[in-house]
Amino acid sequence: FPSHDIDSNNVSEVYFKNNGETDLLTGAVAPNVFNQLVQRDIYLSERDNSSLSIISVKMNMNQIAYDSESRVSKAELESQLISLYFKLKNFFRNPDCICRMSQYGFWILVNDLDLNSSDKLIERLSKTLPEFVEIGIAFRQTSQNLIDWYSQVDAIHFKDNLK
Repeated sequence: FPSHDIDSNNVSEVYFKNNGETDLLTGAVAPNVFNQLVQRDIYLSERDNSSLSIISVKMNMNQIAYDSESRVSKAELESQLISLYFKLKNFFRNPDCICRMSQYGFWILVNDLDLNSSDKLIERLSKTLPEFVEIGIAFRQTSQNLIDWYSQVDAIHFKDNLK
């Protein structure tokens, strides 16, 4: 049988830098800009009594390794990230904000999404993205502070990291 491995050195070498505005590999917004937009939207959502959600989208590195017929290279992982970003960009509305928040994943800030419409959105999104992509969602509770909300998203986004 062929080796179904991701070289852990390749994962750690995947390009993950930004210039303060954008991720230099994918073009997604940098975490600093994302945080500013989230804080602005929290203020607006409290004023307008509207909902906010963050969708977590990440490559499941164990699934990529399993699906691959050989070791996955750094270039292949970077190519997958770029492709994933453009699929997300084409899927979401213009005002939605896509940030590369981790080495192999994105957070998307979405306004006015309720539980019913989020289920439909996640279902449609999962049909658009490769099978090795995991999708989760964290709804901001009324008056929930940023740190608690981010902790909720972190729990979704960073579970089952590559061991």
